[in-house]
Amino acid sequence: MVPTGVTALSITAIADDTGTAGDFITSDTTLTVSGTYGGTLNAGEKIQVQTSGETIWHDAVSSGTTWSYVDTATHGDGTFTYR
Repeated sequence: MVPTGVTALSITAIADDTGTAGDFITSDTTLTVSGTYGGTLNAGEKIQVQTSGETIWHDAVSSGTTWSYVDTATHGDGTFTYR
């Protein structure tokens, strides 16, 4: 569920993006995912991130209109999605 004060939410970068800059392809197995959001978070609201195949949502750190999440899971080869 998108927080009520947020109008748009996007992933803008991963670190380290080892492919072509901005293509979100990497050989890094532990990532920091970051992005932006429009609007404001109301009291008690937070940005959360989940990777495909997981059932747990993880709290991101937010400041102003940016957010980031340090993914401590080690990902193997293949494709996965953050949402």
